[in-house]
Amino acid sequence: MWTRKATARPRYAASAQIWMSAIKRENGDHAGATSGLDQAVAALRRIYGESNPGAAEALFERGLVHASRGDAVAAEADLRTAADLWDGIGQPEHIAAIRARAHLAGVLGDMGRIDEALEAAGKATDALIVRINRDSGERARSLSSELRSLRAAVITHVDLLHRRAEIARQAGASAQTWIADSFRVAQIARATSAAHALARVSARFAAGSSPLAELVRKRQNLSERWREIDERLSISILQAAEWRDAR
Repeated sequence: MWTRKATARPRYAASAQIWMSAIKRENGDHAGATSGLDQAVAALRRIYGESNPGAAEALFERGLVHASRGDAVAAEADLRTAADLWDGIGQPEHIAAIRARAHLAGVLGDMGRIDEALEAAGKATDALIVRINRDSGERARSLSSELRSLRAAVITHVDLLHRRAEIARQAGASAQTWIADSFRVAQIARATSAAHALARVSARFAAGSSPLAELVRKRQNLSERWREIDERLSISILQAAEWRDAR
């Protein structure tokens, strides 16, 4: 009991540092955010040890700060460590682990290390599939909320597959494997409510002239048409309601 009380105060202080640093990052105060997160990481490692994911959240947030200020090397190190900590205790499907892998994939992709980025994105997607298949029933409602927060992981993976397919095309090689994988991963978007965002990502891929690209364009046109009709219907319903209220 004494140990719990003794560690509670520094743990809460570290959590407060993480939240404050996230706000500073959003406001562009990268130096202040980094300083606070350095303290949080050190405090949490003293409490939980080096191999416990207790410091993973602080490492993840610090990785985002490094990425925001353009330090990709430092961002890669923190995001990879955060994800590996969850892997180390056999929980790669933890929501924090998936987020870390997805952001790591984005950083590696920005560095031009597409194959490594795809490996990280693939791990994030595989873990997401495990989470979808495992959780159901009583957790369905909370799961839906979690999946929506992970839609960026799916979008990042599809975008990287499109980029890899384009590299293959430019090299005169077949892009069929990457194309097939992109459509397989895109199916997960339905579970993560990312379909509309994926339509924008697919625009790059649809610029080609193959029959498959033509199919993508047709599906995008249908999606745009559906949104247009839905918006008009919503406006009509709203106007009808206002007309009734005015009477």
